[in-house]
Amino acid sequence: MAIRAVAQDPTVASAFGVNPSLIKDVTFGISLSYIALAGGLMSLISNFDPALEITFLVKAICVVVVGGLGSVLGTLVGGIVLGLAECFAGLAGAQYQAFVATIIFLIVMLVKPKGLFGLYVE
Repeated sequence: MAIRAVAQDPTVASAFGVNPSLIKDVTFGISLSYIALAGGLMSLISNFDPALEITFLVKAICVVVVGGLGSVLGTLVGGIVLGLAECFAGLAGAQYQAFVATIIFLIVMLVKPKGLFGLYVE
């Protein structure tokens, strides 16, 4: 609850006895531990390549945008949708996987520009 309080309003959180600087440092540490875990697990299934991050970065951006910015549930659903689409496209050939993901990305952006579960903030 302290992380959410500091994210919403650090001044009010500090008035309630929460140290915003400490909470930001702890949140940063938690994020780094998840990144280190993901990197370690990726090294088990993939070769190290200088251009490898671009492939995963593009896929991650597609997943977040398809799901909807600001929606954790949307990101989860977007990841499942794109993952299943790439798996089924891979049955026809490996060269179709990126193509299908791009087509799904474009269709979602044409139909719902905010993404599947995008938050409408006005």
